[in-house]
Amino acid sequence: MNASESEHYGWLVKARAANQELLLDLLRFGAQHREALHCTDHDRTAFALFVGAGFSMWRAAFLTDTARTWSAILDDANKLLETLVRDNAINYLHDRWTREWMGGYYINNARWRLAYARENLAPYKPNPRSDSEDLTNLDRLHAGGIEATRARDSWDVLHAALVEMFGRLKASVENRQVADEQ
Repeated sequence: MNASESEHYGWLVKARAANQELLLDLLRFGAQHREALHCTDHDRTAFALFVGAGFSMWRAAFLTDTARTWSAILDDANKLLETLVRDNAINYLHDRWTREWMGGYYINNARWRLAYARENLAPYKPNPRSDSEDLTNLDRLHAGGIEATRARDSWDVLHAALVEMFGRLKASVENRQVADEQ
């Protein structure tokens, strides 16, 4: 193993652990607040978007060791299409084999889910007075796209934004429950 691989593996282990913690937190929250999530459209929509983003980031973490050149992305897109047409199936090994395209797919899926919540759900809309650096970084990444950003850096931005946005969802639901109990 060379130094670059060692550094990537170190990041990968930390990213997967952080993602697993977040997924566990989402699972516990969804189970504990199932009924409350049904009561508010933006809360249940946000929760579903966050679960999808968390899943996409779980998969993307394994696929961040990429060069992300358009030539490689297009080559992998064609490999993926050939496999889909020929075998009608995709598994993790296919994801790894076509990671230049597939990694971008999962990162973009998470980005678009978080951007949708940010642009369309009131608790997450941009607010220069109260937005954190994590949400500002999400806005920048979404505006510029992932092509010019290293996959690991995109993943880190998305993870931080998801943690913040999920924290806002938790606070909103828990505050509403406290108010309902009074």
